[in-house]
Amino acid sequence: MKTVQLFAALCLSLVLTSCNLVSDAFDDLKNDKSLTEAEARAQALQPTTEQLNFTWEVYKFIDDGKDKTYEMEGMRFRLMPGGRMVVRHEGQMFEGYWRFSTSSKQLILRTKSHNNRFLPEGVEELDDEWYVMVLSSTEMHLLDPDDDHPSKNEWIYTRRVATPLAY
Repeated sequence: MKTVQLFAALCLSLVLTSCNLVSDAFDDLKNDKSLTEAEARAQALQPTTEQLNFTWEVYKFIDDGKDKTYEMEGMRFRLMPGGRMVVRHEGQMFEGYWRFSTSSKQLILRTKSHNNRFLPEGVEELDDEWYVMVLSSTEMHLLDPDDDHPSKNEWIYTRRVATPLAY
């Protein structure tokens, strides 16, 4: 009987710890969303070209404080040497360019429409100036702050993908 009680206490402890970790992660995310442009610029990273020259896959997109991942679901973009960028979204390929501005500390992503077609919503959202807030060998988090309404900032969370996009 003592073994069962000990096991139950251990399981309860693990569940409560997990809930706290998830809660802490959401609190951190909530706090991150409220950065102003000046705060974002002060905290932004200044990555090298070599740190950015990879294929990245979007796994989460926050816009106006709401989870709008569905707009970018499965999107991949490749930042190539020389400033060329390719984007694959909803089975279509789009070209563009990118650069990192050391003066503004922003990653500038530009996509082009083909034959004057409209860009799909997710691709259009990618076309912006972003602060690189997190960058590791596996992830990159991008922020586009809204100074008038910091709770409505845009965030793109990406994972580095081993397989480069074919173009």
